[in-house]
Amino acid sequence: MEYRADRYMAHLSPSALKQRFLDVLSNTVELLDSGQLGLGQAPADPAFWMSRFTHLHEEFTLRQTGLPAFPSLGPDAPKCLPRPTHPNPPPSVAIWKTLPTRGDALFKYGQHQNLKKVSTEGTIRLNPASSYEDPSLNPAVRDAELTFTYQVRPSPLTGRFTDPLNGTTLLIPPGQGFKYTVSTDDYLVFCCAAARSNRLYQDFRADACLVITDPSRFVKEAAKAGEADLPGYSLGYTGLRYVDPLIATPNGRPVHAIKHFRFAYQKEFRCIWQPKPGAPRLEPVDLRMPHLRDYSVLVAL
Repeated sequence: MEYRADRYMAHLSPSALKQRFLDVLSNTVELLDSGQLGLGQAPADPAFWMSRFTHLHEEFTLRQTGLPAFPSLGPDAPKCLPRPTHPNPPPSVAIWKTLPTRGDALFKYGQHQNLKKVSTEGTIRLNPASSYEDPSLNPAVRDAELTFTYQVRPSPLTGRFTDPLNGTTLLIPPGQGFKYTVSTDDYLVFCCAAARSNRLYQDFRADACLVITDPSRFVKEAAKAGEADLPGYSLGYTGLRYVDPLIATPNGRPVHAIKHFRFAYQKEFRCIWQPKPGAPRLEPVDLRMPHLRDYSVLVAL
C-alpha cells in the first residue's frame, strides 16, 4: 500500500530496475563468519533496506514479471555480491580475533606490501578523487567521485525544481522526469571503513588491513601533517551519507560527502584535502604521519 501510493520506480527501464534490485540486494546480504551469506546487520536502518526490497517486489508484481531469479553464486555471480566460502570461514575471521580493541576504529583494506610501508614509515597515500573513475578498478571501488546525479521522477502535474546552488527555478512538463547532476572540483582523499568486514577483504582484493585504533588522534595528526605538506589546502573529514537518487532531492550537500546508496555497506569514512580554486591537475601525495604506528595495528591474512 505504501508503494502503490507513491510508485516512484514506474518510469525505470527493465535494466535500470534490475540494477536497483542488485543494489538493494547487495546491501541486504552479508558474508557471515560461517562463510555463508545471510541477512546480517545492515549498514543503515534495517527497516530502510527491507522497505526498499518490498517496494521492488511490488514494482515487479505490478509489471507482472515477478522478482528476478536470485543471482547465481557461481563463477557468473554478479560482482556486487560477496562470495560465500562455506564450509570454510572467511580468512578474515581469524584476523579479527587478534585485534587488541573492540572499540571505535577505522579499517584500511589493501595489499600487505603497501600497508606495511604505511605502518612502518607512517606515510599515507592521498589520491585524487578523479582517479577512482578508472575503468580498470573493480565495481566496489570505481565511482565518479566528482559528481552525483539525482533522478527527479516524472509527475502527472507540471513540477517546479529550484536549483539549490544558484536558485534558478525550472518548470518540468507533466510526465517528464529529468536528471540533475551536482559536481565539484578535484580533491585529494584518504578512504577507509568505519567497520570491520569479511566482505570488504573480498571487495578490495585485500590481503591485509591497517586498523587505526584512535580515529580522533588520526584526524588531528592528519590535519597537522596537511598544514606542513599541503599548504593552502583545507581539510575536511566525514562519514559518508549514502543517498537513494530516486528518493532524495538536491539540498546543497557537498558532493564529497555523499555517495550512491549501492555502496552503503562499506560504511566509508574519508579525509579530504581541497585545493584552492584553479589549482593545477592533482597528483597522488604521500602525507607524512610519523606517529601513526603508535595507534595502528597491521593485520594480514
